[in-house]
Amino acid sequence: MPSALPGLARIGAEASTDSAQPWAVHVGALHGALARHDIARAIRAREAANRAAEESRSWEGALAVAEATLRLGDAQGARAEVSAEARRLCLAGLYRARARRSADGVLRAAEALAALGDEEVAEHGLRIAQALAVDGGADVGLTRSIREARQRIARAAPSLGGGAAP
Repeated sequence: MPSALPGLARIGAEASTDSAQPWAVHVGALHGALARHDIARAIRAREAANRAAEESRSWEGALAVAEATLRLGDAQGARAEVSAEARRLCLAGLYRARARRSADGVLRAAEALAALGDEEVAEHGLRIAQALAVDGGADVGLTRSIREARQRIARAAPSLGGGAAP
């Protein structure tokens, strides 16, 4: 199943196989229900996933539920109606990742926010990810990913100043 949001495909795949996290079980149930076109069960699974992600306080959970929320909205033909909730979850994921000093988590949240059309907050997230990466001695791959995300977001929203590094 293709990712509903760029930057979250890996989290969605991990959620399908990671039964160690309660939210992941519910996200997997949502995907299964959608595959069977069982919207009522998918809605219940999303609600359970959201509760479990809130309780876990993990950025991965927040972003996985954001992805699942958009998938459910797409299945219902109601993506516009669920986008605000997905954005709220992505913001929660960004702040949780920042609190855990996860540059990768902040980067994924920023990319998801950009895909939802919130380029200004996404750019702010990229600045946070860059600072965390520098502070944490991140590998070249993560630094390159941050730079590439900044370029993609700047192309989508040129009014942000061309994506210059902080």
